[in-house]
Amino acid sequence: MLIIAIYLVVTLHLLLSFTVVTCTLLSVFGILYRHRRIENLYLTLGLAVLTSQLLYGECILTVIEKRLRNTYVPGSAYHTSFLAHYLPRVPDVVYECIGPMLLLSGLLVVAYTRIFTQRSKRLITNGSR
Repeated sequence: MLIIAIYLVVTLHLLLSFTVVTCTLLSVFGILYRHRRIENLYLTLGLAVLTSQLLYGECILTVIEKRLRNTYVPGSAYHTSFLAHYLPRVPDVVYECIGPMLLLSGLLVVAYTRIFTQRSKRLITNGSR
């Protein structure tokens, strides 16, 4: 039963990683702002990932997976990050520098876009009277 929980956490982590990376790229290229619900999902997931990084030093799903693995077989948890473990050929600089900067820039683009579009709507509304 524990092995099923491990695979569920891994699957959820893969989905989270794919969603955050995809939405970050869509945000940076200016496509995400047209889809408000996806944008809200991205903000929630992105802020959750950043909060987890600040509190635990890694994603909370990585912490959960490592604990489950160590409970299932003591000492079997990997000692790197989730992405570094499952994508070993990608250089560490991607996980340590480029990924967090890209995520933060995507979140800032979403915040800027929301502020700018709300301001533009107010200017258009006030100017049309």
